[in-house]
Order: sequence, then C-alpha cells, then structure tokens
Amino acid sequence: MKVKITKTIDAGDIPSESRRMLDSAKNKLLYGLPNVMSEVVRFSLSNDGQEFFHTIELIKTLVEELATLSEQLVEVQNTIQGYKDFLEKVAEEQESEHAVKQRSDVENRNQQKMQENEKLREEIESYVSDRQAELEASIQQGQCDEEPRNEEAEYEKHLAQIPDEGEVEDEEG
Repeated sequence: MKVKITKTIDAGDIPSESRRMLDSAKNKLLYGLPNVMSEVVRFSLSNDGQEFFHTIELIKTLVEELATLSEQLVEVQNTIQGYKDFLEKVAEEQESEHAVKQRSDVENRNQQKMQENEKLREEIESYVSDRQAELEASIQQGQCDEEPRNEEAEYEKHLAQIPDEGEVEDEEG
C-alpha cells in the first residue's frame, strides 16, 4: 500500500530537492528496472513451464516498478511546476508593489507641487492685494492722480514738447 506524504522545505531548497528526487528516479530506471527486465526476458525464454509462467509475476512487478517511477517523475514535475508558479507570483507581487510605490511617489510629488502652487498663488494674491491697498491709500491721501497714468503716453507727450535740433524749418515756417 502506498501513501502520500507532504514535506515542508524552504522555497530556496526546492531546486536541490527536485534534483534529489530526479536522481532517485534515475537510479531506479538505470539500476533497478534493467534487472527486473532481464529477469522477465530470462524467464520468458525458459522451456520449463513453471519458470515460463513465473514471467507473469515478473511482468506484474515490472509494471508496478514502472508505475512507481512514473509517479515519482510526476511528483518532480508537479514540484518544479509549483516552484515556477510560486516564483512568477512573487515576481508579479513585487512588480505590483513597485508600481504602487511609483504611483504613490508620483501622487506625493503632485500633491507637493499643488501645495507649492497654492502657496505661490496665495503670495501673489497677497502681494496684489497689498499693492492695490497702497494705491487706494495713496489716491485717498492725494499723493497720486485718481487714475494711474499711462506712462507711455506721458513719455510721448514729453517728447513732443522737446524741439528736435536736427529739424530744419522749411520755407513756410
């Protein structure tokens, strides 16, 4: 009767454990099964009826040994496949964690920029408000015209009043 057992090992030991299991299967295939097969052939060639019919039992034993070998190979295959699936899942989780961290970093930088922009906007609004209050106070105290001057127009007005030294009067004037 065969029973299945479970073994707990460190994930990093799975490759070496798989190799150990494969080595056991290889030894059975190379050293155990050829002997059983040789006996099957030897007894099947016998002229003695009892030995010839003993071949039936030997073939049954060979089939059982082959089934055991097949089970061992399936176990190794399942172990390696499980290890591969485990590594892929770990890699996906690490990629996911990295992506979440990157998104978090970007969100934090964006939040910081928004706070900086809001602070700058408040400073500008405060500055404009202060200048507007100063201008209104100056107007009320009569220190400046009621409306802000157009500096360019003032400049043109002053330029027009200065005679140009290079101008020559024409005959009429």
